[in-house]
Amino acid sequence: MYTGIEIYCAPTADARETWQASMTHIALEGGCFVLSANQFCLRKDYPPPPEYIFSGTDEDLTPDTVVCAGGSVIISPSGAVLAGPDYKGEVLITADLPIILHSKLLLLLLLRFSNVQIVCGICNKSQNRMALIPATVNDGPLFAEVDMGADSSAPTVRATVVQASTVFYDTPATLDKAERLLAEASSYGSQLVVFPEAFIGGYPRGSNFGVTIGNRTAKGREDFRKYHAAAIDVPVYACGVVSKSDSVPPGRYEFKLNYDSGPEVDRLAAMAGKYKVYLVMGVIERDGYTLYCTVLFFDSQGHYLGKHRKVMPTALERIIWGFGDGSTIPVYETPIGKIGAAICWENRMPLLRTAMYAKGLYHIGVELTLETGCVPFRDNKDLPLVPPVLEFGKGIEIYCAPTADARDIWQSSMTHIALEGGCFVLSANQFCRRKDYPPPPEYEFSGADDLTPDSVVCAGGSVIISPSGTVLAGPNYDGEALISADLGSLNYDFALLKWSTDFDFDQNVCVDLGEIARAKFDFDVVGHYSRPEVLSLVVKDNPTKPVTFTSASVKTEDFQK
Repeated sequence: MYTGIEIYCAPTADARETWQASMTHIALEGGCFVLSANQFCLRKDYPPPPEYIFSGTDEDLTPDTVVCAGGSVIISPSGAVLAGPDYKGEVLITADLPIILHSKLLLLLLLRFSNVQIVCGICNKSQNRMALIPATVNDGPLFAEVDMGADSSAPTVRATVVQASTVFYDTPATLDKAERLLAEASSYGSQLVVFPEAFIGGYPRGSNFGVTIGNRTAKGREDFRKYHAAAIDVPVYACGVVSKSDSVPPGRYEFKLNYDSGPEVDRLAAMAGKYKVYLVMGVIERDGYTLYCTVLFFDSQGHYLGKHRKVMPTALERIIWGFGDGSTIPVYETPIGKIGAAICWENRMPLLRTAMYAKGLYHIGVELTLETGCVPFRDNKDLPLVPPVLEFGKGIEIYCAPTADARDIWQSSMTHIALEGGCFVLSANQFCRRKDYPPPPEYEFSGADDLTPDSVVCAGGSVIISPSGTVLAGPNYDGEALISADLGSLNYDFALLKWSTDFDFDQNVCVDLGEIARAKFDFDVVGHYSRPEVLSLVVKDNPTKPVTFTSASVKTEDFQK
């Protein structure tokens, strides 16, 4: 039986504080104790010059100069630091390792439900992560703007994460609130706005929907009916066609897209276009009578790009949300960078993250059949019904992490992912008080009878982190806020596809996210730091359907003739 590593030893030579973030994340992700040992060295511990030279620094070093500060640490499966980190000298760092079972029961979900098993060895340079990140509070206006010191004469890409609560059971009011927040973020120059997990439709914190093993209550069923009514319909596919046109230069294609969507998706698309922002929105998606925790992507021209369904709901979320498959793990090439998202504890799934680090596609379309409910338009029957997916290279650059986890240790995961992926990480969480949910008895917080209307039930912690692990903005635990940072500057020297009425191949604009290149020089998880001959990953990215009708396939073949 596969049980996995329980005591994860991580000998290292990395004494930076961000190493602690990696160790904390690995403990949480693996549900294991992490023991990281490093040397503490002075210059005099090495032979003197000229026998041994410290390149570029020996002139400034004295015999007692610290050249490796240690930072050895022992961390529990819950992320608690049991001993260390120590940066003061040579020392033995010791801790008792309590029973591991309860943490495994909580965290085994991260690997148990994966179709792939992976063996992790000892890493001497895993990815860096910061265990202790001080919480900072943003006072003043709702919009918390951070000056990144960029050249004011150069246009920059400004990103905003929204920290605000849903208007629970009231989707129209939530959409109105989303537009107000989007308008405010846009007024401060934001080009990318990320909303929290389940912002449209709501995160049903504290509710158990009347479920105990072997039983469901009538009130729980009614709670689900109301929750289902607050969810939104989302297009299954962006249906379209590839066609050649006399107006398009040789070798290029014209794309015409259409899709069936609900009014909420249309309104979100209109918002993105109105305020000229790329929009990443957490929603509860209604597909028949199954709900999904989903992230929707929109471009600044008001087009719906696609979606990501949460592949693994956590704990009791599984009684109300379905499971996404590999067909909705997109990374979109945009003029402001490659954008993708993983939701909440999906971010602890190493194989999912690895897939996103490897993905850098400009996703035009997916398989089109008559089963989608959209009849494709086609100028030339000799052209395929499947629009191509254009490859522009590896790697997510702007990693969006909508979440419902407001604990301090969430910051460690976000820092680790930024370092591991060499990407900007934008994590958006709701800030909610008890009064943001319906009052009892309509809505009950299970096991929390002592809540007042002003009790904080989700404290936020939204944050923006650079590829080097630097916190650019946040985390904020003080209230609803717009948290912003500048990610990079625009340049006009690199040809890149841009969405327009059809598709404009002549728009030469992209983002110079130079910090990503600097971070990848240290660690490129699917590039120079990978070992595909030893460890590899296969992602099953085709849609999975419980029922397939052969007659639909026959009709599709007839349509193509």
